[in-house]
Amino acid sequence: AAHATGTATIPFSQVQARLPKGVTIGPDGGSSLTVSGTTAYGTIKGTARLGVSGSRITVTPQRFTVAGVTAPGYLVSRFGFSIPVSGLPLGLTISSVRVTSDGLVVGATGQNVEFARA
Repeated sequence: AAHATGTATIPFSQVQARLPKGVTIGPDGGSSLTVSGTTAYGTIKGTARLGVSGSRITVTPQRFTVAGVTAPGYLVSRFGFSIPVSGLPLGLTISSVRVTSDGLVVGATGQNVEFARA
């Protein structure tokens, strides 16, 4: 096929496994997540935006409070992370990510995709 697209849902439980203990995430609509929990810095609450960078899903904090105080930018940036996505079939690459109530829906595309011959 000259062009192929597909989607897959990554359940929140799989993303949750990559977070620090005590931190939870949930849907906030579109490409944003809610983040809350207890860390070494205190109780946190906030939102994070999702994006795509190469073969990774990026999670970038937007607004955070720590122990009820709005966190300064240098502290907020410490909560950013990325999720590697590898092993996509047929040479597909990540093209988009969005949040649903079921988890992260990842879009993938490929060019000149060869399917197995029968």
